[in-house]
This record gives sequence, C-alpha cells and structure tokens, in this order.
Amino acid sequence: PHEEYEIIIINDGSTDNSLEYVNKTILDKFNIRVYSQINQGLSVARNVGLSYAKGEYVWFVDSDDYIVPDCLLGICSYLKDKLDILQIQYRYVYETSNSYMNAKKNVIDEVKTGVEVLKSGGVDIPAQFSIYRREFLLENNLKFYPHIFHEDVEFKPRAVYSAKSIVSYPEVVYNYLQRGGSIMANKGLKNALDLLKVSDSLYSECTYISKEAIPYFSTVIMQSGHIVAQKAQPMQDAWSVISTGECPFALILSFAITRIFFGQAITHKPQPLHISVLNVTLGTIIPPINIFCFVIPKEKFLKSMAFQKKM
Repeated sequence: PHEEYEIIIINDGSTDNSLEYVNKTILDKFNIRVYSQINQGLSVARNVGLSYAKGEYVWFVDSDDYIVPDCLLGICSYLKDKLDILQIQYRYVYETSNSYMNAKKNVIDEVKTGVEVLKSGGVDIPAQFSIYRREFLLENNLKFYPHIFHEDVEFKPRAVYSAKSIVSYPEVVYNYLQRGGSIMANKGLKNALDLLKVSDSLYSECTYISKEAIPYFSTVIMQSGHIVAQKAQPMQDAWSVISTGECPFALILSFAITRIFFGQAITHKPQPLHISVLNVTLGTIIPPINIFCFVIPKEKFLKSMAFQKKM
C-alpha cells in the first residue's frame, strides 16, 4: 500500500525537463516528495535524501535504474528484528541492445555480522544493491563522501563493517542499467584522483577496525589502485594525480602503478624500482597483503621524488 512507503526524489540541478515531468507524474501521489538543489553530485544527493527520509529502511535507487514492480511486499517480509542491511539481487540491463543478464547471485542465506561477511569475501560494492536501516546509518554516521566519483567503494566497506546483522533477499528485484557514457565506464584524471581519495579514506579506517576486517579493506584499496592504473592515462595524468597535493597519501599499488608513477612520471626509466629501494623510500606497508601494495605519506613521497630526480 502507498501509505507504507515513501519515495524521495532529489533534483540535483537538472537542466532538462526532468523536474517538470516528475511534478506532473506525482500530482496525485501523496507519498512522493521532491527536493531541488544546485548540482552537487550523487553523494550529496543521497545524503540529502537520507536527511529527509522518515521510513525505517532506505533504498538508494539511482535515477537510471528501476526496480521490479510490486517487489516491496516480499522485501519487507525480510526487514525484521532490526536487520541492519538487506542485500538484494540484481540484473544488468544493456541500453544499446535492449537486453538483460542476471548477475551472479551473492546470497547470504542466514543472518551474519558485517565482519563475518567481509571475512567471507564481502558483498557487491554498489550502494543500491542493499537496503539499509535508517537508524543504523545515522547511529554510525554512515554518509557518502561528497563530490567524488566511486563513492560507493568508500561507503560500502564501512557500512558492511558496522553492521551487526546482514542477510540476502533471494529474488532479483533491481535493474542495473549499463551504458557507455557512465562514470564507471569513463577514464580520466578525476576518476583516478577520486579513487586515490577513496583509498586514502579506507586506509584511515584500517587504523581502528578489527584485524579480521583489514584483509578485505586492503583488497579494496589494492583493487582501486589497479583501476587508477587503467584510468590515469596518458602518463602525464598519472603525474598530475600524485602531484596535486589533494591527498595526504600517494598510493603505489602493484608493479603496474609503480611503472606509471616511478618508472616514467618521475625517474623516466622504463623499469620499476627494485624492492630493496622501495623498502628504503616507502612508508607503511598495509598488512597483511603482499609486498607490492604500499602507502606513502605525502611528505616522504615528495622527498623520495626529489631524491630520485637528482639521481
């Protein structure tokens, strides 16, 4: 029934006729509210929507995607005993071919803690693939990092870690649109820089989370580094990423990144630095992942860079 759920629409500075269309559509819908703001990006829009929400649970549905009709009744049957997170199943919808494919199911068939879920490999990163208890988000100050791409990579590990109870809904209820012009599909300097910010934020979390969760956080950081390697092209973009000074840490993740940052952007030599040199010039190694994943305090990084330029 309409009185048992609300829909909150955030108009994030749209410049087309979206707002006009929405206003016409919701004329007789008392459970739908619309709020407008200047364009600030997805993270801020979600945070604003959360601040206006009144329901016991919230579901961040992206504007490009859509849910299966009449799915809420079945979903609500799982939202009991103050469940913190309900992980849902989804399908890929391809805009160009007008086709779809169900994603591989990631089923948590019994209630587990967030740490237990992380130890077993975690859940899919996109925030829209989970339904969250609103008070759980507020009590743990779980908000989206503003003004960046890849905000879900920063948000989801923290949310799952904080959860005392997670379980899956077994049916496919979310249609996840795939299009070539999406943020995730594009390469570029901002993508790479924002991934470094994400990695820096997750690294900061590693200083006080339990040891059981550190391997998962470290893996996400390392995977983000591989994406940086793909997105920071051409080579001068890689140099721009680490010389902006916007991140307190510069991340060197795997030999692929080492070749970009140290090989060409700094030393102009094609080969990566040797491990013995890395051990001298780099800062803290994130435990317990392999030797190729490093975090360098910015000051040490800049001193190291200056030293190598003299060589």
